[in-house]
Amino acid sequence: MKLLIIILLPVLMHSKSAFELLAGSNQPNDFDNGTTYAINYLNIVTKDFGYEIGFQLSSAYDSNNTYNHITLPYAGIIKNFAFKHLPFYFFTAGGFGLTIVSPTTNGSSYLKSYFKAGLKYRLSRKTKLIGQYSVNYGKTKKDGQTTSFNSSQVLIGLGFSLEKPKIKKGKPAYQNVQQPNTRRNVRPQNRSNSTYKQTQKLMNDLSWPTY
Repeated sequence: MKLLIIILLPVLMHSKSAFELLAGSNQPNDFDNGTTYAINYLNIVTKDFGYEIGFQLSSAYDSNNTYNHITLPYAGIIKNFAFKHLPFYFFTAGGFGLTIVSPTTNGSSYLKSYFKAGLKYRLSRKTKLIGQYSVNYGKTKKDGQTTSFNSSQVLIGLGFSLEKPKIKKGKPAYQNVQQPNTRRNVRPQNRSNSTYKQTQKLMNDLSWPTY
């Protein structure tokens, strides 16, 4: 277990994550068209490969009922195709999801598989415009009868990068440190006082003795 953590830790530290909000149309093969809403979290572990986990709510209609499909969660592998000096890149993804159907007239749940492809356009450093097309496969079974919920979806939305901005380390500002003054403070001599004493000594030496 420790060895697995040591191997995965450098990969996770350099991964890039994002949060996506999507909405569009749901086009079932055997039902009338409905709508689809999705919330997606993705993490690009290496330069081009990553994984996604999400939640999706879609609807479909027939002459009697409105079928709501709640897929929670779905998970898959994503692959990016980026090009230098271009503000957009392509992606593909595929995976599986547990879907709950309401009402349960034709069954209560099924395991959905999906494949999708699309384009992401960089609006800013942390925001992307997303357009994608996906195909979904799944069927329910009740009382020995199966119902297909195969469909295709066209979604558009926005993606928001969760990557923290890198802080550039600048050079430390030059500090003007005042150097200590090593020169000795020499007190000026009182030259006038010294000259007076020399003159007084000379006069005493030349003076005649008194009796």
